[in-house]
Amino acid sequence: MTRLTLIAELSIPAIPPSVNHYLKQRRGGGKTLTEASREFKRTAYQAIGRYAPYKPSDKRIAVEVTYYPARKGDSDIDNRNKLVMDALVEAQFIVDDSQIDEILMKRGKEIITGGRVDLIVCEIDDRRKLAK
Repeated sequence: MTRLTLIAELSIPAIPPSVNHYLKQRRGGGKTLTEASREFKRTAYQAIGRYAPYKPSDKRIAVEVTYYPARKGDSDIDNRNKLVMDALVEAQFIVDDSQIDEILMKRGKEIITGGRVDLIVCEIDDRRKLAK
């Protein structure tokens, strides 16, 4: 049986750019974050950083993400997770985003000016492993 232990319930008062607008080409080659990506990361850290636990979790993680769009046309939620998961690492809720085993994405029913992302972050406690 799998049990979840709540780490945090958080809100970020912005919507991250999609993966199509996450990175841009550098002049000399390679890629860098777009200004929209950097702005989302700043906003996310300011919103959730102060709620980080004393020590980041190193356990397996489940995350529920609810996207509240800024306008009606913002309907694509499946390619916005990268910056949100990175924010959990940068704010030190988790050690690395490779710990995330489960992600549930939902679209909020209301339009919110500027958009918003609500997160429920849990540690996964697999009782089958503990019984061995």
